[in-house]
Amino acid sequence: MIRLNINSSKTKDRIIRITFISVFILLFYSTNTMLVNSTDTDYPPHISQAWLFGQIWSIGIHEFFDTAPLYKALINPGWHISILPFYTILRMLYLTVEDSLRLSASLLNAVFNTAAIVAITDIFQKKIKQEVVKTFAPVLATVMIFVGPLYIPAVNTLYYLGQLFSGVWHNPTSQPLKVFVIINFFLFIYMLENREQLGQQSASRPRIKLKKLDLYFILFSLLLLLSGVFKSNLNTFFIPSLFIYCCIDVITTRFKSFWFCFKTGLAVIPSCILILIQSTILEELATTTVIFAPMLVWNHFSPYPFLSIIISLPFPIFTCIIGFKKIIANKMMLLSAIMLVVSILIFILFAFDPGTFYPDFGWGMMVCTLLIFVTSFIFFTNEIIEIDIKKTRAKVIVITGVLLLTAQFLFGSLYYYLGVTGKISFQGGLF
Repeated sequence: MIRLNINSSKTKDRIIRITFISVFILLFYSTNTMLVNSTDTDYPPHISQAWLFGQIWSIGIHEFFDTAPLYKALINPGWHISILPFYTILRMLYLTVEDSLRLSASLLNAVFNTAAIVAITDIFQKKIKQEVVKTFAPVLATVMIFVGPLYIPAVNTLYYLGQLFSGVWHNPTSQPLKVFVIINFFLFIYMLENREQLGQQSASRPRIKLKKLDLYFILFSLLLLLSGVFKSNLNTFFIPSLFIYCCIDVITTRFKSFWFCFKTGLAVIPSCILILIQSTILEELATTTVIFAPMLVWNHFSPYPFLSIIISLPFPIFTCIIGFKKIIANKMMLLSAIMLVVSILIFILFAFDPGTFYPDFGWGMMVCTLLIFVTSFIFFTNEIIEIDIKKTRAKVIVITGVLLLTAQFLFGSLYYYLGVTGKISFQGGLF
């Protein structure tokens, strides 16, 4: 009999390799299947825009801007540019233009989602205390990517629209945000939790005036800016949330954290400028304006918006209930909760005109959902360590949390399978 030591480094490495490779292959194959079987996605227009980006040198810059409906690609060109290296390589292999673009989009989707799983895995291994959970971190990270709302037709016959759901699989430009929301958030948390240590001058490099914390702020600023190039919806809730948190932090620390928060403000300035540029392009090229329309869009997609929140976040809500007293003191949970509230408020309050019922302001809320599941799982798992598992109450808490998360994973996975195989519309219900 072969005994498997789950805590050994070899076992952990084997689980990591198997999980990452399997998920990458699954995502590539399923995305390609989706593009073949389903017409109910946002991929075709974005793929066409990406192809036009690749033709810019052959058709000329002036013709490029005059003839192509590229306002979305011009605002957020990150995804469209990222697909071009894959497309170029596949064309060199004598594949047709159509096949090259489809396979390139599938590869890019697999790359971004696998990268998100890698990032979440790294966070779990660093943040979670239990060794057993750390061992299966790649599997649990994959679960985070696929979790979805509970499907209760009495609340909403639609599954994705009207709910909070990070698995917006039909939209290609939302996939990179899964990576950026995890990396940007936990980079800031790392700086926040280690600001005193990072703020010290390095003795080994006395000539360098910049402290480690300053270098981290520069990296943080660049990552925020890069995420805005892919899609601005992340920064539209991320930056206001940082402002709110910093205000709370300055007050609670009696201005001891003022300079840290001041540097945070400096770090977000480039991204704020980018948002202004993107808004100007949107208004100029698409004649679209932002209107104040409280609950208009959400009421259009869900008859019971409050219940939609509950069926979307049963595991995070349960986690917050059992650990409510500790959330305020937990920087990770407090900031992620602020971000969730801000992203929901943005979706509640604003809309585009024309295109009033497009859920565009909900993209930020969707990507923030992934973050709240990751932080809630870390918080839930770490709190279990402090509970006497032999007590009945502790067993009920653990079992309830596991069942809720499992149910959300199963519903999210079913939606993904039915959507990519073309058996349901991504905009509709599960049955």
